[in-house]
Amino acid sequence: MPPPERQLLSQSLSAFNASMQFLLDNDEHDLYVKHGLCGHGVNFEGEPYQAVLDPILNRLPLDYALNGLRDYDSLIGISSHIRCHTALTVYPLPRFEDCLTNNIHLRYPCVSRTLGQLF
Repeated sequence: MPPPERQLLSQSLSAFNASMQFLLDNDEHDLYVKHGLCGHGVNFEGEPYQAVLDPILNRLPLDYALNGLRDYDSLIGISSHIRCHTALTVYPLPRFEDCLTNNIHLRYPCVSRTLGQLF
């Protein structure tokens, strides 16, 4: 038996997440897994569909002010051509050997004058 024909359903990321949350809230675990892994779903009329994530549906307007704070490696990973309208500040990271890698909590016994004991 061939698989059912599935109508393509273009969804934004937020719509896809909402449909996943709906399935999870209604204990539809089998459908939740199929929808999350393969995009297979069934609409309210019982017709099967194939979800397709469309990033254009959630695009930001061209004049949207964006403020990002990332380390340098992540900045390179975003794009090979970084377009900036303001100054870009890059902070160097220290060598791993120069970073704190252990707990350095300082412990010092203190005597309370009112209680007369160590704490």
